[in-house]
Amino acid sequence: MAPGTTRLAPVPDREALLRLSVDPLNRFYRYPLARLLVRPLVRTPVTPNQVTWLHMAVGLVAAWFVTRGTHGGLLVACVLYELRMILDCLDGVLARAKKIDSPFGRAADEAADIATFLALLVAIGFHERSAGRGLAALPWIAAAFVTIAAIAGAYAYYRRKFSSALRTGTDAVRGEFLAHYERIRSGRGGVLSRLSFAIDWLELSVLSPGSASSWMREEAEGRAKTGEVSEEVRSLIERSGSRRIRWVLVLVSLLCGDNALFLIHVGLAAGFPVLGLALAIGYGWIVFAFALAATVSFLRVPARRQPAPT
Repeated sequence: MAPGTTRLAPVPDREALLRLSVDPLNRFYRYPLARLLVRPLVRTPVTPNQVTWLHMAVGLVAAWFVTRGTHGGLLVACVLYELRMILDCLDGVLARAKKIDSPFGRAADEAADIATFLALLVAIGFHERSAGRGLAALPWIAAAFVTIAAIAGAYAYYRRKFSSALRTGTDAVRGEFLAHYERIRSGRGGVLSRLSFAIDWLELSVLSPGSASSWMREEAEGRAKTGEVSEEVRSLIERSGSRRIRWVLVLVSLLCGDNALFLIHVGLAAGFPVLGLALAIGYGWIVFAFALAATVSFLRVPARRQPAPT
């Protein structure tokens, strides 16, 4: 296939491959339960957005139980948080079953996830203070926030990269970045757009070193096309049948923030919320390091060059 091609053929077994990037707890436990629950809901007036608001409410109630400062309250909170995560899977399953998936629904789901996560961290702070430990938990809370934000961002980035490559033969990350960069260059981007672009650039600098500078240089020289396939995606598709891509996708699945949240839930059940934070922090950075090294190494293998036409 010629280097200038803007779209490659999608990978035949792409969905089986992409399922490997779904985190284990959701893949083997929460989504199967959600699919069982969705059957009686499909023919009811219940909407995915209502399920979203419900799982947010459950998460906020769980946070209140954490603040009570008792082991019994922590156990109830642990159960409620796991229920919330099952419902978090259910809203997406229900949306697909009813064919009413929408950008608003996805945004509402993300907002609910963020709200319940922040409520959990605040609740742990109140719990530790009521136990007479003052603000001693604050560094752990801050570190847990940074850790989960980092691995969740990396998970979303790599899922987007692999999904667009395997499903459509394109590089969604590159296309979105170049479109955003063009708005900034043309003067159509305001303060928020510039801030968002700076965040995108920082993300690329960590997760795909050198890509941002290379793409901006190509755009400035007029050599870039928003829909053009990057070298990373071309190489990825060429090796989509390899065993290595499967291991890389499994490592990507471990980046999901839900894995770290589960460890916090374990800490709640044990009666030691700060222990849960410590487990989540350690897990997050170990997985981040391994997944980053494996994924960058995998994507940096050059694609085979097609022979020039004679």
